Amino acid sequence: MSLWKDVQFSLRTMRKSPRIIITVLATLILGIGANTAIFSVVNATLLKPLPFHNPGQLVELSADLRKLGARNVGFSVPELDDLRDHAGIFTAVSVVWPTTVNLTGGDHPDRFDVLAVSPNYFSILETNPQLGRLIDSRDTANGFAEAVVISDALWRREFGGARSVIGRRVRLDNDLYTIAGVLPPQFHHPSTPGLHPVDMWLTAGYRAEPFPAPQRSLRFLPGIIARLNPGMTPQQAQAQLEAFSDSLRREYGSDYPATAGWTLSVTPLTEVVAGSARTLLTSLLLAVGLILLIACVNVSNLLLVNATARQREIALRLALGATRGRIIRQMLTESVLLSLISAAAGVGAAAIGVRVLVGVLPSQLPRLNPIGLDARVLAFSLAIALLTTLVFGLIPAWQASRTHPGTAELRERGGSASRRSARLGKSLIGAEVGLSLVLLVAAGLLLKTFWNLMEVDPGFNSQHLLAGSFRLPVPNDPKADEYADIDRRTHLVRESIRRLHDVAGVENAAMSSVVPLKGPVIPGGFRVEGVSDKGDAPTAVEVSVTPEFFSTMGTPLLRGRMLQENDDSMSQPVVLVDEAAARLFWGGADPVGRRVRSSRDIILSRLKPVPAPWMTVVGVVGNVKLSSLDEIEVPHIYESMYQRSKRDFGVVVRAIGDNAALTRDVRREIQAVDPDLPVSDMTAMTDLISNGVGDRRFAAWLLAAFAVVALLLTSVGVYGVASYAIVRREKEIGIRSALGASRGNLISMILREGMVPILIGLATGAIAAALSGRLMASLLFDVHSVDAMVFAAATTTLITIGVLANYFPARRAGRIDPVTALRNE
Repeated sequence: MSLWKDVQFSLRTMRKSPRIIITVLATLILGIGANTAIFSVVNATLLKPLPFHNPGQLVELSADLRKLGARNVGFSVPELDDLRDHAGIFTAVSVVWPTTVNLTGGDHPDRFDVLAVSPNYFSILETNPQLGRLIDSRDTANGFAEAVVISDALWRREFGGARSVIGRRVRLDNDLYTIAGVLPPQFHHPSTPGLHPVDMWLTAGYRAEPFPAPQRSLRFLPGIIARLNPGMTPQQAQAQLEAFSDSLRREYGSDYPATAGWTLSVTPLTEVVAGSARTLLTSLLLAVGLILLIACVNVSNLLLVNATARQREIALRLALGATRGRIIRQMLTESVLLSLISAAAGVGAAAIGVRVLVGVLPSQLPRLNPIGLDARVLAFSLAIALLTTLVFGLIPAWQASRTHPGTAELRERGGSASRRSARLGKSLIGAEVGLSLVLLVAAGLLLKTFWNLMEVDPGFNSQHLLAGSFRLPVPNDPKADEYADIDRRTHLVRESIRRLHDVAGVENAAMSSVVPLKGPVIPGGFRVEGVSDKGDAPTAVEVSVTPEFFSTMGTPLLRGRMLQENDDSMSQPVVLVDEAAARLFWGGADPVGRRVRSSRDIILSRLKPVPAPWMTVVGVVGNVKLSSLDEIEVPHIYESMYQRSKRDFGVVVRAIGDNAALTRDVRREIQAVDPDLPVSDMTAMTDLISNGVGDRRFAAWLLAAFAVVALLLTSVGVYGVASYAIVRREKEIGIRSALGASRGNLISMILREGMVPILIGLATGAIAAALSGRLMASLLFDVHSVDAMVFAAATTTLITIGVLANYFPARRAGRIDPVTALRNE
């Protein structure tokens, strides 16, 4: 009953100060709503477990040849068998092989993202179908099995959601498969963020055509996921895996030479899925937490002012017998009410904010769990509401309880409680300025990072450049593979480029094995002729290109010659290197005429009586950023596509005209050479550059918005404290004026006193900002975490705001009439 009376009294008190209460509510709603919205994203992407049974037991395996400089070299079929049957670490293991297939046999060819897996893949993830059945042990085969499973998105997009899709036959890479099941809409393969979602799952035994005969050193399986034994941690698994790999190296010494440095690693799938998003989202959550702290400081100051205005009331209640605990409880009740009202409204604001955030989230963030307001998010909102009660409510309540029920407090405006409140208010202003500096510096660092990325020279001219890709089919029967011979692939490429040159508006066209800026490219090891094979091999990205590639991209030749049309399968292997590779492999020497060969070819040469070919360097070209704008000095070696080519092709076209029309023309001309080749993902290079910095742009602009809010809150807080100080000291100012103090002296005095807590806050905030900059170092590019320009700009901004916020109340103080001030007292 006593609590209900406190609530009623609090509501009556709030009605007496509508301006302060509305300002407090608006500030708290902003802080709680922003925190709830960002936490909903963090919750879905980082905190929620993966949507699979016992996700902590799911891991990804990888293999490296460290001394050859080769990362993620994949696995051989015998190694897959060993990990499954003899390691004693996993309950099950499955191949995961992301690739694409061409769907033919319909009105037009199409291209799908598929995942080749082992038959036990879905049992590892413990998933159920929404229609039909999943791949399982019934689909065991030496090569590819006939059954495939499709995603819910593909089912609805290509088959109209018809239940009759089960049992339907589809032609993929010229082979017939049968659709066995449809996955539920919430199922997504757990992979690195930013990759295309999987449309279809196939399964194989990887022991028969189209795969090569199993050999321990022939590692063509790109990846493996596994489920750990019950009770085993990833750290324990790594230790046992190292011991197991040691035993394999001893047993099969010729397949694991000491010069290769073969090692195995295990990574929790939760870390694989989170990728680089963990640092990004953690930084944003800390930033929005600073907004809430700044809001709490502002609210504390407002309530301190309110409590000081009520000191006669509080002194009277104490004089009539109320205990200090009773006063604190009453003040905290008011704070709790404000927090709960703010939390309810903040959740509503967060619901709107979440919808906005989902629409602008970059592709680099994982999306396995739906983003929204669930029980955990609501509990978080309630928790921070109660926490804010302690932060902003306890200080004014404690300060109010220290009011002395004496004559001075009952009669004077400027009693001891008022002076204590003023000192406390200045301390809070210092804290507010320090927190704002941390946020301003973080926003400045990310904005400078984004600016630096956009100013990076990618090594090519991105204007009027389109890029797309296609993939040659890999039929299960090698005899049916019309592109098995490199001369046949060369004819396709040459004829396609010839036709593209005839398209209206096309200035140049070329092909490469890599589509620029479409994702990470794994480097491989190389050996240099005349250099000892001892030690780790230097690494470079290996790319096959046509002779027109660099002229199409606008990349300069620095030395030697370009690749030529007669650099084909009948001539000696030649390569171009970029500046980074030239420096890494030969230092300051001229690389033209030198020879290199890849570690991959050296490994393959052990499997067949064909020596690894030496490739002669014929020229040096400028550095090109093929993987991402923030890659630094990644060496590249460019081979002639007419001498070495695979199945994946990137198409680059420099043209002036409508991109949609050009995309149709590119598809038409390539399909005129082969009607069953779908060309996909045709994108303007400027868009690829923009998409590549999406995560940094998202973080930079969001932090910039937070920084603007922090500046507004800080300016309001400083102005409010300064204005209250003038009201509290009106009698003192009147006396000073009456004794001869000039208006300038009064303004100078108030500015000096008002700037002291601001400068102290800046000093402590600079230390905190330096520490926070180190925490977000992985998000930065070409900018130091303690950047002098950013720190100077942030500090200058806050000093300017502090001066202005203090100047206007100070100017008002300079106009106080001493007679009026003394009469009012």
